[in-house]
Amino acid sequence: NLNPAGLGVSRGYQYGFMLYQLPISKEGKHYVSFTNRTSSGCGLEIGYNSFTEETNYGIGHGTKLFDGNIIDNLYAGWKFQKNSSFISGTDFEGISYGLLYRPHNGISLGLVNYEGENRIEQCISSNCKNITYDYNYIRAGISIRPFSFIKNNKGPKSFLNYSNLTIGYDKIENRTGFKKENDATYSHSYLIDNKDFKEQYFISFTITPGI
Repeated sequence: NLNPAGLGVSRGYQYGFMLYQLPISKEGKHYVSFTNRTSSGCGLEIGYNSFTEETNYGIGHGTKLFDGNIIDNLYAGWKFQKNSSFISGTDFEGISYGLLYRPHNGISLGLVNYEGENRIEQCISSNCKNITYDYNYIRAGISIRPFSFIKNNKGPKSFLNYSNLTIGYDKIENRTGFKKENDATYSHSYLIDNKDFKEQYFISFTITPGI
């Protein structure tokens, strides 16, 4: 979902289904999504948010570059995404490009650039405006699986082999560029140079197979 270059990693056919309550204070409101990846690296994502009445879908493709002749384990991918909300009148769409490099089974480096437009309809009494924001999103990250560096001969059932302990860090830049306003009488466009930087950390592991 974050880096379409991951679609190029050969994992065969995959699919997933997700359902969760959103937000927790609104009983009976849920988000549901379905994802699918073919063995050729194509991906499809479909989702619906019953709280905002928002539908979203995405389609993308990832592939391995150079086939190991120059640089091994380097992947690239793209993804188109579109979100539409019937309540707020928001229409959001864009395309992302990603790179993924794994110099070792225990290290992953990723970079994603996303460019899109967020279109919102704002109405005051009978006066409605269509507002469009140009949006840019850059995400760079690294993850480490320290157990991959430890040699062991205890077989696949050993804790070191199935735990998949992963520690990761991401640096994110969110940027709003131009703003455009359109209604029945005029159209106006001007530059908004807003930048927002964020950092994210995560850790995940398998306690025992299945958990």
